[in-house]
Amino acid sequence: MTLIYFEWNVDETLTNAASVVFEDPDAEFGLKRTDTDEVLVDAGTAFTNPSTGVYQYELDDPAEELGYEYWIKIVDVVGEPPIYVHRFVNSGDGGPKVLKFVAIALGAAIVFDTAPQLSSPNADFGLKRLDTEAVVVSDGTSYTHVSGGKYAATFTEPADDLIYRYYVECEYGDITYYLPRTTNLIDSAYLAIGRYTDSYQIEQAFGIDNLHKWLAIDDHDEAVDYALRAYRFIADAEAEVDDLLRGGPCTVPFTVVPSVISKIATNMAAVRMYEARGVVDTDDDTGAVRHRLGFAAKWADKEIGRIKSGQLRLAVENVRRYPTIVKDC
Repeated sequence: MTLIYFEWNVDETLTNAASVVFEDPDAEFGLKRTDTDEVLVDAGTAFTNPSTGVYQYELDDPAEELGYEYWIKIVDVVGEPPIYVHRFVNSGDGGPKVLKFVAIALGAAIVFDTAPQLSSPNADFGLKRLDTEAVVVSDGTSYTHVSGGKYAATFTEPADDLIYRYYVECEYGDITYYLPRTTNLIDSAYLAIGRYTDSYQIEQAFGIDNLHKWLAIDDHDEAVDYALRAYRFIADAEAEVDDLLRGGPCTVPFTVVPSVISKIATNMAAVRMYEARGVVDTDDDTGAVRHRLGFAAKWADKEIGRIKSGQLRLAVENVRRYPTIVKDC
């Protein structure tokens, strides 16, 4: 006998939902064996509800040590879209892997009109093993919307300690992002979007490994933790850009964002992330204290000075209009 247990919390309080049943997003099955795909619990089968917010189901195992895949469909409020939770139990072999994704724009979690996907820029795989290049998840496989702005994709790995390569494809505004990840770093991806820059641009400029090191607190970090920290540093950097340029020849905040402003914000946000570690680096040869992103901070300061002095001209849309005085010859 296997007990499948689930709790439904609203604002960290156990709460009864309108309905909780076994059902995948395509309404094809509730629970099935992972070795044979035999459906053991049909779609639409309800959980028992022994107490407020607590749901469970007793599964008679046909054999010991089998693996099962199941989906929980939760209707929190009648008339609202359902929430799906994808889980495995006793999955055997390497077990299930859960890839989490969260995106934040302008301080709020994004609920996408079209769910993010596991999809490479060349559309040739969703997720693949690095040792054999074997495709484990096909291109275009969608993440499941778990709750709020949280998304998850789950797959069963054939063996422990394998490393996988994948991209998260998502669209926000008129930009399509392809966020590269490998599972040896973290089993999650995040995107933090500000007014002038975003975490993807910082990754491209300074490296994903560096951002992971700068933003991580411990081994229990979730995708949402990285996203929130990245957004905070980005927002602080963008506010400083506005403060430094206020009163000069530019109108701030920028509505049309020049590329140099985006790059300045990218550098300033990266410096904040680096410095937040609370440690200093040292020169490998001399042992002297060394700020490894000093070059980025100096470049940003220099460009801000060039803009304020008028040496660097920005897009016309962002420059104040002053009356022109024509002198007589």
